[in-house]
Amino acid sequence: MSFADLMADLDTTVFAELSDDPAAVWSRQLVFSTTVAALFDRVEQGGSVGGMAMIDFADVVRISVAEAELRRPEQPPQSGDLFIIGGVQAVVHGSPWRDTQQNGRDWLCPVSR
Repeated sequence: MSFADLMADLDTTVFAELSDDPAAVWSRQLVFSTTVAALFDRVEQGGSVGGMAMIDFADVVRISVAEAELRRPEQPPQSGDLFIIGGVQAVVHGSPWRDTQQNGRDWLCPVSR
């Protein structure tokens, strides 16, 4: 087992302990359904409107990049995916991004509940 594999396994284990649901359902209609550790979060997003700096907040589902790659290799989260976390359904809208504050280790998926 390589060092990268060991780090991915450690990251997945720690994330599962911190998550709202260690066995949340992540699915893509007519493509796949799997379980991942996931949690609801709210993050700041910067931007500008008419030249004015704006700060907005987004509701997101946070999942581990390492676990996502383990469960669905080369199929990162995308708009339209569905998460069921602790019985609460959330649909991904927009493009998920990797959290730069976590060195890209987590996917942040903007959702509507």
